[in-house]
Amino acid sequence: IPENNSVRGRAYRFVSSPVASMSSIYEQWQENGASPSGYGTHITGTSGTVGAVDAATGFDQTSSGARSMRTYSNDTGQSFNVVTSTNQAADSLKIAQAYLLYIRGDRNVDLTSNTSSSATVLRSTGTLAHKPISNSYDVEQGDFIFTGNPYQSAVKVEDLIDSSSNIEDDVVYYWDPTLGGMTGSGGAYVTYTGFDGGGTGVATPASSNNGFIQPGQAVFLRANAGANGPTNDAVISYRPSQTDINGLVTGTSNT
Repeated sequence: IPENNSVRGRAYRFVSSPVASMSSIYEQWQENGASPSGYGTHITGTSGTVGAVDAATGFDQTSSGARSMRTYSNDTGQSFNVVTSTNQAADSLKIAQAYLLYIRGDRNVDLTSNTSSSATVLRSTGTLAHKPISNSYDVEQGDFIFTGNPYQSAVKVEDLIDSSSNIEDDVVYYWDPTLGGMTGSGGAYVTYTGFDGGGTGVATPASSNNGFIQPGQAVFLRANAGANGPTNDAVISYRPSQTDINGLVTGTSNT
């Protein structure tokens, strides 16, 4: 994850894990509390001694206790929800799980500073997904679904939507942290349309997100009218293919 100087090097990002792991988020993306240069990140959520880790939750402590990681309620609730811990048994990395994560840089970033930042790598160790994956969501027309790429290869959005059910067929929503749209956090939503049927997709506002979901990246899709009703679900179905592998070469991302 590069240092994004256009937004002071710190920004929210849509992230996911390309592996299923028995280890917790704390052991993985927080480097089990260690601070190797260029790896891991702080995930904050409790107040206390700045830089220390809260043993009960796994959060890196700050003076404010501001939460830096959220999931999304992929149901009719339609809301971001704070993650309550990172070091518990239930906090393991799961494929296709999407997160909104505020990344300052690696674990050597100064948590007392609002400008300290660096590039970093989030390391994930576990089982790679290589088979088709489908998840169902109890939503209604117009509801959003926050989903992460489950593979360590790029996924073409058009192929993903074509294999899914009750999903709008010509729109995907990225988050581009380089656009600096939100004061203090950096980034803005990007609507990508026009790709259905092999068309040339257009990103609005302009962005390098180009119709591929990169490894470790998450996006929003939207349910169509077919999802309406008590027994009708939206189904997102990922299918690994040669097209996805080619995306490793042709796709670019600001994840």
